[in-house]
Formats: sequence, structure tokens, C-alpha cells
Amino acid sequence: MLNLVNTMLTCRAEVDGELIPHEDPARAREETDILTLLMLYPYSLSFMSMEDYENAEKLLEQLKLLKVTEELKYVVGRFNELLIETHGHLNSTKKYIDLAKYFTSTSELDKVVHAMHNAAFHLLKANISYKELEPSYDRLISVLRKETPEEHLAKFYQFAIANRIYLKKVNELIEKYYEELLKLKTELSEVLPEEIIESILLEGIIKNVTGEIVFKGLYETKIDIEAKPKVVMIGNNITLHGKLSTLNNEPLPWRKVILNIIFKRKILSRVSLTTNVYGIFEYNYTVPYIYDKDIMVEGLLIIASYIPEGKDLELYRPCSNTTTVIALFNETVIHVKGPSIVYPGLKFKFTINITPPPTEDKPRIVEVLIDDELQETFEMFSRGTIYELKIPENISVGTHILTFKVRPLETLSPAIGGYGILVTYIPVKFDLSVTKLSYYPFSKIRIWGKVSIVNGTPLQDEEVLVNINGKKFNLNTDPYGEFSLEIDPAFTITFKELIINVEFKPKEPWFPKMLRKEEVRVVSLIPLVFALGSLFFYMYAPPKEIEVSLSRILGFFRRRRRVVRKVIEKPPTISYPKLETETYVKKPMVYSVEIVPTDVVKLYAEAVKLISEKTLPPKPYETMREYWEKVQSKIPEHVSSAFKKLTILAERAIYFKPEFTSEEQTIARKCYEEISKWWTS
Repeated sequence: MLNLVNTMLTCRAEVDGELIPHEDPARAREETDILTLLMLYPYSLSFMSMEDYENAEKLLEQLKLLKVTEELKYVVGRFNELLIETHGHLNSTKKYIDLAKYFTSTSELDKVVHAMHNAAFHLLKANISYKELEPSYDRLISVLRKETPEEHLAKFYQFAIANRIYLKKVNELIEKYYEELLKLKTELSEVLPEEIIESILLEGIIKNVTGEIVFKGLYETKIDIEAKPKVVMIGNNITLHGKLSTLNNEPLPWRKVILNIIFKRKILSRVSLTTNVYGIFEYNYTVPYIYDKDIMVEGLLIIASYIPEGKDLELYRPCSNTTTVIALFNETVIHVKGPSIVYPGLKFKFTINITPPPTEDKPRIVEVLIDDELQETFEMFSRGTIYELKIPENISVGTHILTFKVRPLETLSPAIGGYGILVTYIPVKFDLSVTKLSYYPFSKIRIWGKVSIVNGTPLQDEEVLVNINGKKFNLNTDPYGEFSLEIDPAFTITFKELIINVEFKPKEPWFPKMLRKEEVRVVSLIPLVFALGSLFFYMYAPPKEIEVSLSRILGFFRRRRRVVRKVIEKPPTISYPKLETETYVKKPMVYSVEIVPTDVVKLYAEAVKLISEKTLPPKPYETMREYWEKVQSKIPEHVSSAFKKLTILAERAIYFKPEFTSEEQTIARKCYEEISKWWTS
């Protein structure tokens, strides 16, 4: 059903000949088929709802030619009569509303009132006929249902529902015209007396509309209007030349002519002219700088109108005429290329090309906007320019619209170029190592970390905030991007957990803030010390001392009384001489590598000294290959390649063979010379 309605809304059908019956031509009847009749109504109603009254009128003319049976003749005829009447009044209503809008734009208020009065008259008639149209349609469907065969009932109901939908749209059109009249009334209420306005529309009810008002006058008039040139560049002048006369070509001198220059229903200029003795008028107009493509297609609409005044009201009728002037301009095209991923606070380069190209005499001004917020303005003096833009530090992370807007210049139109950019942070690696278990009071809590870019470059002198259960420590990273902290755990007698928050606070806006959370368990060894002390005391102390010590301790918890202690004598001890025995200890085997100081090794050592002065020194635990990987990003590419070759030769000299061929020694010397040149530059 929805597909059927959609088809009726979108297609425009014209019935220009005799309708083809649905029956077999051999058995065709003279009367029109019911489904064919119902099919015409949705098309005519859809054209009316779309305000296409011309096509709707063609279909309604076909309805007059249809033949139906005597039983259906009255019902179908009455519905067609009401439909044609509603169409005619709606068409007249739209015509007078458009005329009222035009007179409003020309400030001819008396004509606006007349046009609104006529529009209200036809709208009232359309509303009355529509109120009768709805029950008439119900009677029509009821009668046609009885005449429809069972096999066609499905299509019958589809057409019936579609007609009812379009009838509602016609009612919506009546309401739309009524709203437009109310809007015109509001506009006129600012300049016309209240009693004149209320005579047209009062409290939402159309009243005092008894007939259509027509302009009086005995003689028809005409007005000719011509523009030279018909095609002009914006900013240039055109000459508007015209003549006012009667239909018999008799000039009307000293009459007032109104010129309106309109673009897209907006009045650009309105001027009142007076014809000369020959009924001729002339006006020079400068085409404004309008950079709209429609002005090159539709152009400027020039309307010349004559409205009789005073005694002329009884003699002449109003007239108007139009002409069109096509205005041209040179369209500007801008192309922008640049990175799609940017970082806050950093500068990025964008390549901008403008066609037609700017010149030294006529530069183009370009505005740079991010999310419609103006950032910078600069001038372009040539076709291509590389522009460096600093991304705001306080910009939010996410997708933004970067726009380069070229301002207009005389006949050159403005242009806009841009695309989406993703604002994000430079990826940072935040390594953290925290002691998971600490034993009080013999061990400390050690916190170590390293902050670097994902490519391995350390971040030096950056702030790191450590918070341990509310106690804060401010640390700074060293040249290797590392930081460390050792603290004593707080006193505890048994067991305690500490929450450690380590936050990286970068100074530069293009690095992200990072927070790591760790838990540390602190175990007290005090109970264990007491337990082990008591155990050792019982293991190594003599029984007498234990008894005495126990009696002294227990004496604090009992009453004083005399106690007779029994002293147990120690049995005599027999000492045996110690036997001297020889102890065999297995000594570990130590492996060592003897470094032969060859020429290649000496060259490598000298190269390491030179590179260490400009970058970073090697650490004791680093291998030769690890040191090269660490410094390769801090030295030029050709120096890095030479140092890599020298490192490989040095490794072979130390671990494999100390002797090299003359060609390998020559390569080693050239690599050293390359490093030495870079060091001295």
C-alpha cells in the first residue's frame, strides 16, 4: 500500500485520450470501468496537494468526459463537481496570495489588502466545498463498492485508501493557505490601521468576505522593459530601459513606474521612476557582488509595474512586465593537502593551491578555521603556498574540521577547502616497576620507571608525581627518561597494604597525561623476630639460666613467697681432642675472553668516544650492538650506517678472528673517517 501511495506522489500522469476499458474489447461497454475511475482521483488529488494546479486541471477535464451508469451518474457527478470547484478556489487562493506577497514587496499596501481580500474569499469557498467533498466521497465509495466484482476488491480498497489520504492532504493545503494569510496580516498590522486588517481576518475566522474585488479602469495598459547588456559581470552597470503605454501604443507620460530588482525572492533594489513625455523611463543599476551560482542560471529578475493613482484609477488598469539579467563571476577553487593526524601544540605544514592564482597586486586573503572558530589569517601571492599552522594547545582530542576559507575579491568568488583532522597525542611508553612485597623494618619500597616515546626516545626533565597513601613526592626524569624513589615503609606490627599512584605530567601539550596504580604489601617481621629470639634462647641457654629467667619473669605475676630452689649439678664433661681433617673445595672455572687490540678494535674505540661526546655514553652492561641501536636515532643516517659497519667488524675482531684482510681494514678506516667528519662539522 505504501508503495502505491509513493508511486502516486512521485509520478505525473496525463490522460490525453479516450480511456482504455479493462474488459475485453469485444465485450467492452460504453461506461467507464470503476477501477479506472478510482485511479484518476489519486492523481488529480496528488497534483492538487503539490499545488500543481495545471496538471490537476487536465485530469479534472477528463473526469467530465467519463460515462457511468444511470445508478452512479448522480453520485459520481456530484463528487466530480465538488472536486472541480475545490480545485478552482484553491488555485485562485494561491494566485492572490502570491499577488499579495508581491504587492507587499513593492509596498503597495492598498493592493495588498485587495489581494488578501480576494484570497480570503476563494479560501472560504474552497473550505465550504471541501466540507461537502468528504461526505460525498463516503457515499461514492459506498455505491462503487456494490458495483465492484469480488476479484477486483483488493485494488478497489487500495485506491479508496489512497484517495482518502490525498483528501487529507488537500485539507492540509487549506490550512497552509490560511496560515499564510495570517502571516500577511501580522506584517500589515505594523503599517495599516487595525480596522482595515480586522475586516479581512478576525479571531481566526474569515469574515466580511462577500465577493471578489477587481480593479476598475476602462483601458488596458502595458509596460515594456529591456536590460542592456543581458549578460554582465558582477560589479558592473546595466541600463534598464522601458516604455509605458496603452494597448493602442499611446504613451502614458508623467506616470509613476516602480522597478523592483529581485534575486531569490529577495528585493535587492526598489526605485520609483517617472516616465517622460514619450512614456519612456530609464535607470542605471550596478549589479551587486553576489557569489551564488544561481545568479548565473536564474539571473536577476527585474519587475517593472504600473499602478494607477488618483484620476487614473477610473481610466487605466495596472500592468507589469519582467526581464532577466544574467550575472557572471569567476569561481575560485582551492585545494588543500596536509597531514590528517596532528598533535596539540605542534606546527604542521599544509599545501594550499588557489585557482585562479593570486598575484602580487591582487593577493587573496585566507582564513583558517577549526570547527568554525577563526584561528589565523594570512595572504597568498601565488598559486601554491606552504602554510605552517600551529594546532591550539587546549584543543580536545578527537576529530575536528579544518577549513581554509578564501575571501572574495571583486569578480572572484570565495572558496572553502578543508577536511577532517584527527587530533591525538604522541604515543608515550610509561614503564613502571614497584616492589610488590616489603618486609618491615629490613627492606624498603623501591619505585622505578621510565618515560619515553614509542620509538625509544627518552623524555628528559619531565615531572612525575608519586602519591603513596596521600603522601606526595615530586620527581624529574634523568637524561635517560628514568626516575626512581626509595622509601621506608610505615610502621606496622602485622600486615598492611599501600596504594601507590604514579602520574606522568608532561610539560608539552602533545604528550598525554598518564596514571599508573600499584599495590604494595608490607609484612612486619617484628613478631617473627620475637619468636626466633625466644627459640634461639631456649636452644642455646643452660637449663639453670632458663629456670632462673623464667622464675624472674613469672615473679611479676604471682605473690611474693619464699621458694627453695633445688640446684642441679652439671655432670662432668669429657673433652676430646679435635681431629685435623683436610677440606676439599671445588673451585669454579672462570671463562674469559682475551681482547686483542687490533686496528679495527682501536678504530671502534675512538669512534665510540666521538659519538659519546655528541650523544650518550655507553653503559657498562650494554653490548656493542645495543649501544648502536640506542644512538642511531640521534645521529645522521650516513653516520649511523658507518657506525653499524664498524660495530660489526669490531665484534668479529673480538669474538671470532682478530685478523682482517686489507679490504676489511680499508672499510673500517672509511667508516671511522665518516664519523670523524661528522664530529668535526
